[in-house]
Amino acid sequence: MTKSIPQSLRVVETHGDFKIEMSPVYDLLLSLYVISSTASDLKPGWARSVKRKLQPSSRKTLRYFFETEEHLGLNALALALRLPPPRMVEDFLHLLEKLDTEDFVHTLLARLDPAMPLLPSLLHHLWEKRKLTEEERRALKELQGRYSVETLSRLEAFHKHREELHKDFIVLLSEYWIGFFSHEFERILPELEGSAKRLQEMARLSSMTEILSQIAGGLILPATLSGKQFTFAPSFYSTPFVFNQSSEKEFLLIFPARSPRNQDEAAKGEVIRALRALADPTRLEIVRLLAQREMYALELARLLSLAHPTILHHMATLRVAGFVQTELRGGNSYYRLQSERANEVFQQLNVLLTKQL
Repeated sequence: MTKSIPQSLRVVETHGDFKIEMSPVYDLLLSLYVISSTASDLKPGWARSVKRKLQPSSRKTLRYFFETEEHLGLNALALALRLPPPRMVEDFLHLLEKLDTEDFVHTLLARLDPAMPLLPSLLHHLWEKRKLTEEERRALKELQGRYSVETLSRLEAFHKHREELHKDFIVLLSEYWIGFFSHEFERILPELEGSAKRLQEMARLSSMTEILSQIAGGLILPATLSGKQFTFAPSFYSTPFVFNQSSEKEFLLIFPARSPRNQDEAAKGEVIRALRALADPTRLEIVRLLAQREMYALELARLLSLAHPTILHHMATLRVAGFVQTELRGGNSYYRLQSERANEVFQQLNVLLTKQL
């Protein structure tokens, strides 16, 4: 049996154009992602202590779904959109249990690369050694440019052991929710409520465009989203990342709920995040390339001889640090450099270093 969530959880309707949803489902998945990510703000020792609460078999499942650049487990956010809000953990686990394994695999693979809708069926045909159509042969050539041999091997394992991995994923989420996260959600709920209140206040004074520019973290949304229901979900564990998912009728934007205790703490965190982003030779090369012109993810992957998921990982880090903007366009992610960002970081660093104690 899963543990029920606090009674104070609710959906807040606001401003007419969008709603705010506080759901433990988002933080449940995102917390598993960030405790496995070196780019998160969480302390490594704390992340290790959380992992130790899991059984060895669940730790293995965690590594498979969350600790590699494919982040297949994070793609399960797409499944949450099939539930009506408010999205409860019990309902989400029930959905996963009822879900056909082929649907589970297809959803996670489709969300791995939205720019390549043929990916799930192409991989299925490859691994079943079926004859490919002309369209699939062209897609295969593109596929080999997007992903490393290691990534394709991992995805093949996902296909071969799909039923077992489907069950293991449900066991991981259930064990994590019962043993740790149901209590953790009670602790972080005030942060979510505070963030929802700030967004409500913002809605009274700002347009949707202004709100998005403040909370989307450098993400530029496509015009095709007009007409969809916007759902803003504050998340304690998304910090410092911004995530999005889209269904036929709804666009979900998950944004950081944690607020710094004071301005000095916020400034230090911003500078540290920026310096960490640049303290990597690959990301410095990406910045150099983007200084020449806008580029899309696969183009960068080809120029740098890197797998597509690797590029997405680096770009998320640079976007969070404020060095790039990401525009979702035609199923691809296009990146442009924020050329003034470096000067801002060094000015902030100078203020911090010269500030009187």
